[in-house]
Amino acid sequence: MAPAPFCGMILADFGASVVRVDRLGAAPVDTLARGKRSIAVDLRSPQGVQLVAQLAAQVRGSTM
Repeated sequence: MAPAPFCGMILADFGASVVRVDRLGAAPVDTLARGKRSIAVDLRSPQGVQLVAQLAAQVRGSTM
């Protein structure tokens, strides 16, 4: 098992909102996707980079 997908699954099991960022056009192979949402983004485009930066800013700005 890969550590990151397994950790995301555990966090989702405990109620965290987990969003997986996939490459645009890549087929997701995460068998531990239980409880996760995912988005596909083209990180080679400025719009894709901006979208992921905005998502990260929202996560950093959220409180527990």
